Amino acid sequence: MRIRILLGLCGAIATVGVAHAASQTDPVTGVLSASVSSQGLDLSRAQDAGILLARLHNAASVVCGGEPRPMELQKAADYRACMRETLDGAVSRIDAPLVASMYRAGETTTVAAGGEAR
Repeated sequence: MRIRILLGLCGAIATVGVAHAASQTDPVTGVLSASVSSQGLDLSRAQDAGILLARLHNAASVVCGGEPRPMELQKAADYRACMRETLDGAVSRIDAPLVASMYRAGETTTVAAGGEAR
């Protein structure tokens, strides 16, 4: 399964898509997207669910423009809102109760370059 994170002018949504973790902008719609793979993960296991959440968090951060510097207060507020909306949409479209439960509980991890949780 692949999850595509999309960010449009009016907000963020997620849909199932193809491709892998590269951010792209649709030239017609202006929608920014990044895809995240859950291939090889057993989403009924907490460790694998955490890995997917970390991958989603990483992709959402790219789509939302990356984390701003501490002194950029308005950008930081916009980034947090974008992240929340983008991740809410992505997680709601995944048929994985453990992933949704862990997300609601705030259990996310950092992703290393290879896509593994650390």
